[in-house]
Amino acid sequence: METSVAIAWTPVSCFQRNNLPVSIRITVRQIPELTVAEVTVADSGSYTQSGLRQKTVYSFQLYVSHEGTIGSNGTSLTVLTALPSPTITDVFPTPTTATFLWSHSQPDFVTSYNVSWSYVGPCSGPEAPSDTHQVVDGSRRNFTLTSLIPNAHYLLTLVAMNSIGATESSVLINTTVSGTEVHSTIIAN
Repeated sequence: METSVAIAWTPVSCFQRNNLPVSIRITVRQIPELTVAEVTVADSGSYTQSGLRQKTVYSFQLYVSHEGTIGSNGTSLTVLTALPSPTITDVFPTPTTATFLWSHSQPDFVTSYNVSWSYVGPCSGPEAPSDTHQVVDGSRRNFTLTSLIPNAHYLLTLVAMNSIGATESSVLINTTVSGTEVHSTIIAN
């Protein structure tokens, strides 16, 4: 799977106070030192590099350039691209529980999952259940919500984590318990 990295900087308004047009020379390297891209862009203040591999370290080097002459005082940024998000594969609801199954394209890099759920109605005030979350082991591929309230809506998010950080996006599930029927909708995956 591929991902993108966006970098931003404060645009250079003039080159050494002479109001000469400048551009930014960007070199992107996959560590160790494999050149992925080398581009010159307008000094717009941002650049996005697409087609990068997930869970990979990249070095971005930026230099001010004027009429083909590249400055010697550049800046460097090292980035580790994110893990892909888990994918909900199935939901098994009952009137008071809902079991969610998921898969992950990079399971060897996941150390845990943060499962969060929120009660969104129809009750409000002190009788409404509070938001909660649980961290489960990275080898797990399921989670069961228990003690669900009939005729209620719940939102669930699932985030994969490792020692470097968490996935950029999460999975969002809308579950409605209504009498003996339970409806679950994957809102984003």
